[in-house]
Amino acid sequence: MLFGFFVYWGYRLLELVLFGVVVEHFGLTSEAESYTIIFAYVPALVFLGGMFYVHRRLVFPDIQFIGAFKRRDVVTGIALVTLVYLLGYGLAWLTQQPREPIIAALFQSKTSLQIVVMIGAMLLLPPVVEELAFRHFLLSLLPFRASWRVAAVAVCATALYFSYVHTYQYWTTNLTIFLVGVVFAVARIRSNGMMLPIVLHAYAVALALALDQLMATTGA
Repeated sequence: MLFGFFVYWGYRLLELVLFGVVVEHFGLTSEAESYTIIFAYVPALVFLGGMFYVHRRLVFPDIQFIGAFKRRDVVTGIALVTLVYLLGYGLAWLTQQPREPIIAALFQSKTSLQIVVMIGAMLLLPPVVEELAFRHFLLSLLPFRASWRVAAVAVCATALYFSYVHTYQYWTTNLTIFLVGVVFAVARIRSNGMMLPIVLHAYAVALALALDQLMATTGA
């Protein structure tokens, strides 16, 4: 359990060191702004991927990356993620809430190539990195297989923290991130692996980008 704690905070420290020291020291600020996702997530992917291997090799040999799930699990997960996002965007529309500033500014001042690279990176890197960080290392802080009560606490606690660290401005967005965090965590526990939550996370990113562009186009 402590292994997961130290790995997660090692990952957060890596982010701080990378952007606070390395990027500025080597004069890569412009590149980091243009390719933020790559600069933020590639080092984290290498670190967390390596720690996952160490965790499996030295601590828990029965840990699985793929896990076991069926087509029904994928369909159910996609349906739940879709429902959560439609609920979140529906509430935003009903309350006349503007677009989330962080999302609205994603593609500003970027070339077509940079936008394509960013979308591709967003569909691949954050799902893998964040699922390893939150649904593997943080979730493992509690023995979630001990009982359904412990599992419920682990799922809700990690989902709440997942929503908190994303630092979105509007309550509807925070609620959406919390609820999809619950879906991802349940998928992690049910499948006993990382692949299903990663796939659902990637789908959630694609859906969120599509719905945000729909809001921008319609002026909602």
